[in-house]
Amino acid sequence: MQEKESFKRIVRLSLSGVCLLGEAVIYIRFLYDFYFEPIKLNLRFFEKGEALFIAIYLILIFFFSSMYGGMRIGYLKNGEVIFSQVFATLLADVVTYGQISIMITALYPAQIYLYMVALQIAWVVLWINISTFIYQHIFSPRQMLLIHGDRPYDDIVAKFGTRKDKYDICKCISYRVGYDDIFMEVLEPYDAIVIWDIPVDVRNKILKFCYGHSIRVADIAEYVCINRSYLYTLFREHVGSSPQEYLSDYRLARAEEFLKGMELSVESVDYSCGYRDPAAFGRAFKEKNGITPLQYRKKYRTEQSELQKKRREMSFRT
Repeated sequence: MQEKESFKRIVRLSLSGVCLLGEAVIYIRFLYDFYFEPIKLNLRFFEKGEALFIAIYLILIFFFSSMYGGMRIGYLKNGEVIFSQVFATLLADVVTYGQISIMITALYPAQIYLYMVALQIAWVVLWINISTFIYQHIFSPRQMLLIHGDRPYDDIVAKFGTRKDKYDICKCISYRVGYDDIFMEVLEPYDAIVIWDIPVDVRNKILKFCYGHSIRVADIAEYVCINRSYLYTLFREHVGSSPQEYLSDYRLARAEEFLKGMELSVESVDYSCGYRDPAAFGRAFKEKNGITPLQYRKKYRTEQSELQKKRREMSFRT
């Protein structure tokens, strides 16, 4: 799952990078054909001054695109990405227009500059549509299971239906079918589990089960279409801790049980509890218990051995 999400981010970044590169190429072409000549009549460029001028524009377009969502191809709706990137382009171009006008000590002729902006916008619209097509053909919609309560769930299904390119509610089940049936269904190869309008105690138990099978907090926040900070607030209200604390406590509690009752290596224990980095598991365990997992197992076995010895002595005396 994590590898797939990482690959998605790489694809999104690559597609967005091509979009920004295309805009930069258009800008550089106009820069050398039209803008540098009047600028150099008023200012003398030092060595690599032209490269610095171009670098400033690249920083601006990247900054505004990142800020306003122009680089979120495949995540936002196609129209939203286009609007965000066009807005980011306009902001970068307005700042650059002011920069050029200051350098030539006069307003640069708007006609040529607007022609460049129009070409950039045309490129943005064209490439983002192409990018969305590419992204949707690489990544199919997420197959999702909806666990719902007693109230109608048509609204949430309709909400996910507005992004058929991204989500696909494959099956809906009521929490009243029981934990056994729910957990069996959760273990099917779904990409996500959506929990909708069910009692707090049931939700907590399902979340606990999902956490034990490595469904990340960010995924849950995205799948139920709520802000991550709001998810934190809900967790603290109903559970008393943040999602990360809840997950960490649950995993470490399982690790303690495994170390006590199973003949698993420490490496097998951390993997069974959802950790993929043994070093991270060791740090988290020691932070909670004050000793390493191996020391914890030895201490527990020593205590159990002494307890059994005392019981035998008491039994012998009686």
